[in-house]
Amino acid sequence: MRGRIIKGLGGLYEVSAENEDGGIIFAKPRGVFRNRDIKPFIGDICEIGEITRGAGKTPDNPAVIAEILPRKNLLPRPPAANIDNILIVADVSRIESEMPLLTRRLVYFESIARKAGNIRILIAATKRDLVTRAEDYEKRGLREFFDLYESRRYYRKYWTSMTAGRLRAVKSRYAARLYGRTTLLAGSSGAGKSTLVNALTGTERAETGEVGKGSRGRQTTRHVELIPLPLGKTAGSFILDTPGFSSVDLSGVTRGELPGLFPEFRPFLGKCGFRDCRHVNEPGCAVREKVAYSVTDAHISRANGEISTERYESYLKLYEQLQ
Repeated sequence: MRGRIIKGLGGLYEVSAENEDGGIIFAKPRGVFRNRDIKPFIGDICEIGEITRGAGKTPDNPAVIAEILPRKNLLPRPPAANIDNILIVADVSRIESEMPLLTRRLVYFESIARKAGNIRILIAATKRDLVTRAEDYEKRGLREFFDLYESRRYYRKYWTSMTAGRLRAVKSRYAARLYGRTTLLAGSSGAGKSTLVNALTGTERAETGEVGKGSRGRQTTRHVELIPLPLGKTAGSFILDTPGFSSVDLSGVTRGELPGLFPEFRPFLGKCGFRDCRHVNEPGCAVREKVAYSVTDAHISRANGEISTERYESYLKLYEQLQ
């Protein structure tokens, strides 16, 4: 029997069976896995050995994971296999702290996506309804945020306000992108990931924390779990809820790799005056010539605006931080 590992704890795994029942099977890996340095991960597709005497129905009598099938990809953090989408959840009610983290998350996941292949990155902007006054909207830089990530279409986005009326429409809005795919949720603690999971599943599957205007939601997800989504008549749609994290480790990203992790830079890479151009202050830089406004060079007063100043300045800051 074939199934998908959806949860693991202490060497015991829960497997969603790929059969008509679609039930949950409790299973442990074969002993030979340890000798062969084979470790199951959430999202793995596996073969369950022959089930006898009711094995797999309870944690006390587990079935056996006989084989882990080849993975299409494996993410290091959070550890998960066979991911199709990465949905980054950004809380725009505290955009001042979210923007730098969003940039770092995009770079981190772009790096993973390039190595793993066939992963789409999406952004969900949550809690927009908590910013009610036009003055606050302008002051917090939300207009620039939405112009940057919505109008310029760097990523395919879904904007979500966490109100009852809006949540009822979330499932249909997301269905086309999530149907038949496995989507990993990433974002800061209290950004609204669990609320989004509940809206997509139509249940109170994930615990949510109370949040008020101007306050920060509390983290409610404590482990990595693959949750089936009721999209369409067939199984195969999953969402991976993960604990929130407020820092992003970019130690695995190099300065040479960084330009390619900004999608809007890619059409101009390799077209600079210098082969080893860093896109920092070199003359004849094709990337800098496409920045909307001059940042460092008096010779460039205004370009075509294909690269936003905000994104370019973020690149410069990250370049300085990387080794």
